[in-house]
Amino acid sequence: MDIPGVVTPDISFMTAWSEGVFLEDVRRAVARVQELTAADRTTWRA
Repeated sequence: MDIPGVVTPDISFMTAWSEGVFLEDVRRAVARVQELTAADRTTWRA
């Protein structure tokens, strides 16, 4: 399932993991998804 506004290339994902910032990225991504979920209730009919 594609989520509008969220892009997660495999290279960036693995780089973040190897650099030890994976958990921070996850928290940021979760917050972003929550924002999109709230916004998409009214705007996802593009």
